[in-house]
Amino acid sequence: MPFPNYPLHQGHHTREITWGDVYWFDFERPVSNQYTVARARPTLVLSDCKRVLRHTVTVTPLSGLEHRKPNYAFHVPVLVADYPALDKDSIVKIDQLYCINRDDLIDEHYITTFTPQTMRVIYAQLVRALYFQGVQYV
Repeated sequence: MPFPNYPLHQGHHTREITWGDVYWFDFERPVSNQYTVARARPTLVLSDCKRVLRHTVTVTPLSGLEHRKPNYAFHVPVLVADYPALDKDSIVKIDQLYCINRDDLIDEHYITTFTPQTMRVIYAQLVRALYFQGVQYV
């Protein structure tokens, strides 16, 4: 799905946002010096909106599959063959996490929802990205 011709951050909020949803989101200005995502792009909702702060959601951007680094586990591919609403084969950049205002995810920018199977692959790599060797977890 190409970028919608609808003003970002303005629209309806009737959909219940949930983990696995993919929306267009405008990163509009660099966040934490992350200039590579300072524009509108699809973004994946990682947090369960029923369990986190009311107006906050954790997301990670998607980028074109052509940007995948060879042998880099933290770029998880998602294909148009599996998700026809995507405009191209993509990668989920789980090494770049952001907390955003969930009101910025509007119905008009909803793209698709990833299956639980796809989310398991993404979360497995996310856990690897966040793992610190030698730290024992309670």
